[in-house]
Amino acid sequence: MTGTSSSLRPTPSYGEVLLPGPVSLVAAANDSWVNTGLSVNLPAAGTYEVTATVRSSIARGAAAGPFAVNISARLYNVTASAAMAGTDYTVQQVNEANPTSGQSTWVSLGTFHKFVTVAGPVTIRLEASRNTINGTAVNVTGIQPGNSRLAFTKISD
Repeated sequence: MTGTSSSLRPTPSYGEVLLPGPVSLVAAANDSWVNTGLSVNLPAAGTYEVTATVRSSIARGAAAGPFAVNISARLYNVTASAAMAGTDYTVQQVNEANPTSGQSTWVSLGTFHKFVTVAGPVTIRLEASRNTINGTAVNVTGIQPGNSRLAFTKISD
C-alpha cells in the first residue's frame, strides 16, 4: 500500500447558506416551484451530501373555512437547468376539516439529505411549492428564515 491515510481523504469542502428573509408562496400558482434564493456552489467534481432544512408556515384567517394545504421543497440543479430526481419532499401539510373561529398558524421544520455526484462545479438551489388541495385559500404560506438553510459536505473525490 502506498501513500498515507490522509492522501486517501477527499479535500475538505463544505458550505452553508441561511435564508435571509421569508419566501411567500401565497401568490404562486398551485403546484408551481418558487426559487427560495438559497443556493450552494459545489466547487469541483466529486460526491457531496447536500442537506436542506426548511422552516415553513401555514396560517389562515378567522373567516377561513375547511382547507387542506401542503408545502413541498426540492433541489434544483441550476447548472443543468433541471430538478434533481428524488428530492421532492413534503415539508408540511395541514388539513383542517373543522377549523375554529380564530386565526391559526402552523409551523414545521423539516430536513432532507441527498447524495450528489458531479463531474465539475455545479450550483444547486432550493425551491418550494404550495399545493392547496381544497378549501379556502390560506392567508400566509411560505418558507421562513431563522432555521432554513442549504448546506453541502464533500464526501468523496
